[in-house]
Amino acid sequence: MEDTYAHYLKKEVIRYIKEEMDKGHPLYGIRRSLLEGGHHQDLVQEAIETLKRKNFDVNAAMREKVKSKALAQELYGKIISSLVRYIQYQMEHGYDVEEVRSVLISHGHHKEIIEEAMKAITIPDKETVDYHNFVFVGSIIVFLLGSFYLSFLIDESIGLVMIGLFPAFATLIIIGVMINKVNEGIKNLLWFLPFVFGGIFFILGNSGSFPIISGMEFENLSVFNIVLGMVLATIFIAPVSKPTQPEPMGDIVRKEHLEDQVSVKEVKEQKLAKKPKKSVAERERTRQLEEIEKKFIDGYDDAFEPLPTRENGRFRPEMGP
Repeated sequence: MEDTYAHYLKKEVIRYIKEEMDKGHPLYGIRRSLLEGGHHQDLVQEAIETLKRKNFDVNAAMREKVKSKALAQELYGKIISSLVRYIQYQMEHGYDVEEVRSVLISHGHHKEIIEEAMKAITIPDKETVDYHNFVFVGSIIVFLLGSFYLSFLIDESIGLVMIGLFPAFATLIIIGVMINKVNEGIKNLLWFLPFVFGGIFFILGNSGSFPIISGMEFENLSVFNIVLGMVLATIFIAPVSKPTQPEPMGDIVRKEHLEDQVSVKEVKEQKLAKKPKKSVAERERTRQLEEIEKKFIDGYDDAFEPLPTRENGRFRPEMGP
């Protein structure tokens, strides 16, 4: 998949270079435009060298694949990273996996690439899982040892101590179990667990319905449990928190194409509006095609979407061959 995708990108760059040269633009200016637009320097250089080697025969040049395996893997990795950031951002704003997948497919992304990006989000990396497992087990051991020590220190039964610290312990267990199974949006909600359990503990103690809790200093214990719960939440959540705002597509997609990145919300709004866009003539067409368009398209221009070309800014190399 890496080689196929890199080859497609190289073909698009070669095609673009040849088209711009045919318009009279100098090669150095085209190269600068591609680099300023965000294309990978090595990809642009290889495309230019291939064209020169093939005497600017665009068809022969486009048949030659990317030589560097490392470059192919880097290009593929960058598009996966960009999709991961985009998917995370949409999911954190309330859209489910199927909605995001549908939008990406409708905008031309390969299903294989989408699934790989989805897998990177839903399946945490081994290093993160190992860290959480270590912290989870270690936190439980430290918590239990601390409870026994506190029981000995204040000369109370371990049962009463565990009841008094139950909100913090419940926070520890729930966060430890869920942290590797939920997306970033749900992880952010876990920060509220200490307040939820601390509040419940305070309400139960204040109601008098539970004499065991009412007989404790439940006001101070509620505050202590909230603070302890926040410390535990920080240990689990903070080290793996990531920026939620998607970043530019970098070396793969030209920066001006980022404006064409459509969110799930925008797609829904477009469907609700149901306002068809007017077609835009992008290239010269043959006389025969013009006649066909005149017969079949005349009067129905509003029903056609603009063609994705470089001129109207809708061209995106990641749409695939």
